[in-house]
Amino acid sequence: MTEDRTTQLDRMRYTKNTASSRLALLAIVFDVLFFISIYKSDVGTYYYTILIGASIIYNLVFLLAAFLCSEGVKNYKSSFSWAMIALGIGQIIRIFILPMDAHRTILNGSAVMGTGQFVRVVT
Repeated sequence: MTEDRTTQLDRMRYTKNTASSRLALLAIVFDVLFFISIYKSDVGTYYYTILIGASIIYNLVFLLAAFLCSEGVKNYKSSFSWAMIALGIGQIIRIFILPMDAHRTILNGSAVMGTGQFVRVVT
């Protein structure tokens, strides 16, 4: 039993946890797509609010933290896993703030965020 544990620990020293790291990098790619989809929209003055400023700052913090965590989980550091869970919860909450509000708001007779864009952003 102890030989198996020793072998497992030795393997962890030399083999990186690439699956978790790649999932974190995939989260960064999806966040960039989210960022591009929302901020390319030009619908009057709806997007010129403090909420968008906070969203941009959160987006920058998320990108930096997700990259840092991807490197941490690659080296089997469990504290970075908890940080990734917190980042994921933050992203889920983020979906229900800005896109939901933009989808419900109507300016100049049309929705700020159309159904197609809303589905793309939420997905």
